Amino acid sequence: MVLQWASTISLLILHKANADSRTYQFTTMKYLILLFGILLTSCGNNKGASKSDSMMMDVNVSSFFSQDSFPGVESNLRNTRVYKCDFTVNTKVPFEIVEFLVDSIKLPVPSLTLNGEILKNEHIQIAGDSAHVIFQANRMFFNAEAKNQIYNVETYQLSGLRLPELNGKMVIRVDGQLQTVDLGDYVKKASVFHP
Repeated sequence: MVLQWASTISLLILHKANADSRTYQFTTMKYLILLFGILLTSCGNNKGASKSDSMMMDVNVSSFFSQDSFPGVESNLRNTRVYKCDFTVNTKVPFEIVEFLVDSIKLPVPSLTLNGEILKNEHIQIAGDSAHVIFQANRMFFNAEAKNQIYNVETYQLSGLRLPELNGKMVIRVDGQLQTVDLGDYVKKASVFHP
């Protein structure tokens, strides 16, 4: 609507400018450029938009890594990749961790440690000053051609996002609404090979 209005005014100004001198055209073009600059700036700023609750929380990641673990027994499980994140959070608004996003998939977070207590992640509400949280998510890689089909093959839902390499996010629920919190980049630790 605003852009249609601006383009109509610019056409009227240019039509008038064509009828008058070059000086008038130059002055008109300066004002036209200024008008478009103001419109673009005002369209880009959403000062009226409210801050999301995740922006009101202060997340400080102290440790974030992944590590591959290879089993010593031949089976259809090629390796397990463990993602572990240790962070403190300051928030007045309670939230719960729903899942972990990495690459382009969603990983479940079945349990977590909250202020030193290991808890099954069933709608655990996290809030307060300096809440200490550690969570772990596992991703299993399978070999479909292995002779020993010991493990059930797990599949993971796509997240709809393609995250940068070595980057992870957690999905949280705040007041019934899902939000994404960027945890930053993780360190890839050396693989562990079991005998």
